[in-house]
Amino acid sequence: MVLKNRIEDFIEIIGSIDWFCRIGSNYIFDNKNLKYANSKKNAQSCWISESFEEASSVAWEAFRQVIVTEKKKLKYWEKSFNKCHEKLIKTLSTSESALKLISSLNQDVDEFASKLPFLGAVGEIIVSDLKPEYDFFTTQIPLYIEGVWVCGWEGKLNSEKFVYPKKNFIIY
Repeated sequence: MVLKNRIEDFIEIIGSIDWFCRIGSNYIFDNKNLKYANSKKNAQSCWISESFEEASSVAWEAFRQVIVTEKKKLKYWEKSFNKCHEKLIKTLSTSESALKLISSLNQDVDEFASKLPFLGAVGEIIVSDLKPEYDFFTTQIPLYIEGVWVCGWEGKLNSEKFVYPKKNFIIY
């Protein structure tokens, strides 16, 4: 029941976000792991960068490996994932600032929503009892709540062995 409440509360938060209200502003975060994109063009480049995609994929695969070992968690993840995805599509589709950003990226709402950390965060929450260190996606959520865009990632991954991505994000 606690997990169900955590997921439901998390999904509910999505509806209350003022999407990208501080995008491009000089909002200061006291976090040494954050870098600022110096322009919208730079932020857009970071968003489509291979390194951000790879880091997200590694983090996604890490929690997925835990979930697939338990049928109960897998079914719950699928159900929660779908609820979260629907909520994201609905809220992004009604946000003028989100639609403007999505349009500037030449993406559709679904493609954009799929790259946001919310869907991955659902998986991390579900495995948090077993793998609390899996927090690549959940760490990004407070930044979105504050109205900024986590547009990229900076770090190194190791193709020889599993290295969970550090939380070195680029924001705009």
